[in-house]
Amino acid sequence: MPELRKDIITGEWVIMATERAKRPENFRSQPRVKAGPDDVCPFCGGNEYMTPDEVFSISLYENRKANAPGWQVRVVPNKFPALLPDIHLSQKREGIYDVMSGFGVHEVIIHSPEHICNFSELDENQLSLIISAYVKRINELKKDERIKSIIVMLNQGKEAGASIEHSHSQVFGLPFIPPVVGEELSGTIAYFNNNDTCAMCDIIRFEKKEGKRL
Repeated sequence: MPELRKDIITGEWVIMATERAKRPENFRSQPRVKAGPDDVCPFCGGNEYMTPDEVFSISLYENRKANAPGWQVRVVPNKFPALLPDIHLSQKREGIYDVMSGFGVHEVIIHSPEHICNFSELDENQLSLIISAYVKRINELKKDERIKSIIVMLNQGKEAGASIEHSHSQVFGLPFIPPVVGEELSGTIAYFNNNDTCAMCDIIRFEKKEGKRL
């Protein structure tokens, strides 16, 4: 059962989720785009039975049944979640630590039914669908008043912490606001108050004009 403990030095909440040590790993020594005939990837189209039941999808056709082929982007609960949505949110003192129950949401956004390993290999239309899935899930999760922040995370490659090579990202619904997120919020508000413009918009405009880091 996951739980959260507050670091007594930094004040940050840390997720303790030992079950995640059981995650499978399907990385090979050489990067691949197409799965071989002997490979079984739980995120590929046709292998929907290998994941938890989907909570959202964008499909090729209107009457597609849930957990069946024909999807373009698919969202499922993480099979090895760091947080659980069905437990009571509670907090207590345990020795020197503040401890919180491991309530939260941990979902996987599968970017494509095709076995594509690199986010940059997805075309513009597919990227647009993925962003739409992010927006839908964020708007749905924020209806729960217990969730204080929602974070989208993309770990690409074994070195970044991903355990499955098929391109995917994760959405976390947390019962607290991480300090770094709070600082980013304060910083963007301060930037807007000082400049009467959006910091992210200015970054994008400047980088597109420079053309060096696109």
